[in-house]
Amino acid sequence: MAPPGGIQDLFAGTEAVGWARGAAGIEPLTDDPAYLAVRRALVLARVDCDPAAFLDFVAPESRRVFGRDALLPSLVTLRKPREVRVSGSMFEATDQHDRLVVMTDYRFAYALDNPDGSPSVVFLTAQADFQLRDDGLTVLAATTTERPGG
Repeated sequence: MAPPGGIQDLFAGTEAVGWARGAAGIEPLTDDPAYLAVRRALVLARVDCDPAAFLDFVAPESRRVFGRDALLPSLVTLRKPREVRVSGSMFEATDQHDRLVVMTDYRFAYALDNPDGSPSVVFLTAQADFQLRDDGLTVLAATTTERPGG
């Protein structure tokens, strides 16, 4: 319940209370095009929660592999939240051909509406590895775990 004259902090009492709001929590390490592309992909997938826009953005091979119903949730949040809080980072590695791989490790807190209209918080841990190639941003690997907030 919101305090009189105030707005309820949907994340009060959770670890997400101090996390960045939405896209502000996804910061690239540099202005390198690979990092900027990964940021854009994460915003589409986890903040905007827009599967179609995410799939349009990534390389064709990633669309074919991760666009299937069984794998899409490993990359895209499919429920539209009231609000998103974000904590995490990007870091870099190289593949066997010495090409940049942008690795991500983020936690997302989603304030969702229950069927009865009451809010709830769900936490999602999402790790994904990306590589910017000639045909676009390629997803190399992705894992996601979800747990209820509290």
